Amino acid sequence: MHKGGLMDDAHIRWQRAFAAHLRDPVHHPPPPGLDPRGVATYRRLLLGNTDRILRGIFPRARRLLGSSTWDGLVARFLAEAECPSPFYREVPGAFLDWLRGQTVDLPAWLIPLLDLSWTRFRLDLAEDAEWMHPAPGRVSFNPVSCLRSYSHAVHRLTDPPEERPSDLLLFRQPDSGVRMIELRPSSLRLMQGLRDGRGLRSACEDLAGELHLPAASLVDHARRLLRDLRGAGAVRFGDTPEGW
Repeated sequence: MHKGGLMDDAHIRWQRAFAAHLRDPVHHPPPPGLDPRGVATYRRLLLGNTDRILRGIFPRARRLLGSSTWDGLVARFLAEAECPSPFYREVPGAFLDWLRGQTVDLPAWLIPLLDLSWTRFRLDLAEDAEWMHPAPGRVSFNPVSCLRSYSHAVHRLTDPPEERPSDLLLFRQPDSGVRMIELRPSSLRLMQGLRDGRGLRSACEDLAGELHLPAASLVDHARRLLRDLRGAGAVRFGDTPEGW
């Protein structure tokens, strides 16, 4: 290998050693010849920048956990996790993925709360998209929307979040930002079927079989629900012979 290539390889190894030390100084010594004060400054900057982006997305979680527990999680995240993206805006997602794999004793509401905050952030920043034109008997969802199910009522401002299963439809409106609508479990199942492209009557018949209820009563309920969701800007639907 030519001399330039050897120097490049050595520089890459030095950068990796330096980065490893900044992330986890306990287990990775710094490359030789560095000023300890300068290294400490870089370490503080790394911790500070990471904490700033995380607490900007997850302020409620940080407040509920307390600064000591939060700071410990951020330090462990830097030491143990790998963020696949160089962009700071992707750090919260990597933090959430890392936490999902942890076995430490954490509050049961933490992952749901972080997931809701991250989901709202991504919807808020998502690019605008065109609505799909729904065929007769079909439903078109707001193109910037998603369904979520949580073990805790993290969408409520009760601290700490109440342990209560909560199903949510989240969607973005150009004039009012991200909105959340809480759904009944049966309504969530219906929305899942409709998002998969099922027709209203077909989705209701399947759900009626699961719930052991008359399909006609579910169709009436679905029509009322969809009218409300249409008024909120969450869905659109195509005309049907039966009318809406």
